[in-house]
Amino acid sequence: MRRLSLVAAVALVVGLLAGIVGARPASASTFGPSKTFLEISDSTFTNDITTAHYGQQVLFVVRVFDHSTDCTLQVGSCNVPQGTVELHDGDVNNTPAFQSVNLVADPNSDNSASAFIRYAGLAAGSHSISAKYVAPVVGNKFDPSASDPSPLTITQDGTTTALAQSSTTNVFGQGVDYTATVTPNDAPDTAHGALKPGGQVQFFDGINTLGTVNLDSNTGKATYHDTTLAVGVHNSLSARYAGDTNYSASLSYPSLSHTVTQGGSTSTLTSSASSVVFGQPYTVTDTVAAVSPATGTPVGSVTISDALSGVTTTTPLANGSVTLSLPNGALGKAVGVHQFSSSYPGDSNFTGSTSNTLSVTVNKANTQTALTTSGSPSTGGQGVTFTATVSVVSPGAGAATGTVQFMDGAANLGAPQPVNGSGVATFITSVLAPGSHSITAVYSGDANFNGSTSSPVSQTVTCDRVVSGSAAGFTASSGSTCVSGGTVSGTINVPAGAQVFLLNSTVTGALNASNARSISVCGSTIYGSTTIVSDSGGFVLIGDPVDAGCAANTINGNLLLQNNHGGLELGGNRIGGTVTLSGNSGGGALPKNVAPVVESNTIGGGLNCSGDSPAASDNNHSNTVSGARTGECNRPGF
Repeated sequence: MRRLSLVAAVALVVGLLAGIVGARPASASTFGPSKTFLEISDSTFTNDITTAHYGQQVLFVVRVFDHSTDCTLQVGSCNVPQGTVELHDGDVNNTPAFQSVNLVADPNSDNSASAFIRYAGLAAGSHSISAKYVAPVVGNKFDPSASDPSPLTITQDGTTTALAQSSTTNVFGQGVDYTATVTPNDAPDTAHGALKPGGQVQFFDGINTLGTVNLDSNTGKATYHDTTLAVGVHNSLSARYAGDTNYSASLSYPSLSHTVTQGGSTSTLTSSASSVVFGQPYTVTDTVAAVSPATGTPVGSVTISDALSGVTTTTPLANGSVTLSLPNGALGKAVGVHQFSSSYPGDSNFTGSTSNTLSVTVNKANTQTALTTSGSPSTGGQGVTFTATVSVVSPGAGAATGTVQFMDGAANLGAPQPVNGSGVATFITSVLAPGSHSITAVYSGDANFNGSTSSPVSQTVTCDRVVSGSAAGFTASSGSTCVSGGTVSGTINVPAGAQVFLLNSTVTGALNASNARSISVCGSTIYGSTTIVSDSGGFVLIGDPVDAGCAANTINGNLLLQNNHGGLELGGNRIGGTVTLSGNSGGGALPKNVAPVVESNTIGGGLNCSGDSPAASDNNHSNTVSGARTGECNRPGF
């Protein structure tokens, strides 16, 4: 290849700038051969080069000569080639041109034209550069020609990475911006095709990768917003530019230090309801959150306290909250105003906090009472069982306690009866007067439930014979005889199988019953010297105002109760003479009593008990006895 001297090169540059294109003789060759030469130099055209780094401007000098025979052999027969030249990286026929410029006639030559091409965009790597002459479509068309390949190696340009941070300290989760600035060692000649650095930047906390961000090739910067640094001092923060095809990687230096402190927290208690009734489900939720500018979700456990019950519970947080389903045992259960509060102790990233005080009022739940009878109509003196069932009205829940007062109209029937664990209370009576009765059950309520009154139940009491007003002594006929509010002058005799009900009446004689079906004496006065009830197969009730609703009686003489086998209750009476119990079996008016019951009586004579099975009981209500106590009744306090 013909070399250009420095002087010739300078003259050629001057000619190119002036744009001098001389006129050529009309006899110039039209299709003659051409010859193309390529020279690769530094940007000052001082030295030929075979190596450059990326982004460095390279000067490609291309000269095309008239290489026809006429020009070679005949003086004055040369022509200056016209058209363009292309630069190719590789085979000129199989690779696209990466640059193409017009030829300019050399000012000091009659057979050549030149092109000066400045370019900096060749990628790092090995290249084989050739120049190709392309004749114009019209005009003096020389044959195409190409230069010999010229090797050119482009190396990566070095870089420097600098790291900066938006602050040197922050609370957990607040976040900090890390900005890496990547600077090429030599500024790329972007005016001639070079690109600025691209690719990615990795940010590190020591050896741990925080994140990777694409480098903005326009600004040379990459910014990463980090919210993941743990509480503490981080002394080894760095950024590494990973490099790209044309630029080498670089690591920031020196490392930065950043301090992360604990963020604040808030604890907030809320409830699904501010007022509920006893047993009604509700929830209390504690939400623990970061206080801005801190972010993230606190972990650990919270302790929720119920000031009313004095109960606390510690529960792990799940996604920053805890929801308690109440009532839970004593927690949040009792009637009253519950003052809930919570305490969060904090964790490694957040400080602790105490919640607001949350009030939830638990009111008594309502109840409803249902009343049933064992059967209506019943016969006077026949035992009737009334059953009251107390149920809790939704949304309340739980088991009612307390008592039920059974009532006949406005009058109490005996003492209030306890409600069992199933909400049931029962009352047994055989002293309802003949006629129609409106029975109700009144539930007293308890600490958790409001009281309620049943709908009335009609109870009809019938007798085969009813005696009222004044009557002479008589012998009861078989079946049932009811003496209600009467005055009987003489003795009442009760034969086998008969049933007698004596209510609020006066008998001037005695009451003698043998093998009766049942005997009931309530609120009456008997003047006879000795009242005898023996061998009864049914229940014998002589007074019991507390348990059976049978008013106490006054019996002026002696009382003999023997060999009765259907249960016996003698309660609250005033007896002038001696009371004798012998050979009786069966319990008192309440189901819990399995022995004959003698309780709360005032006895003017002695109290003699023998052969009763089980032994007679005072049901924890002692009698007042003026005379001697003998047999099984001879116990202190009986």
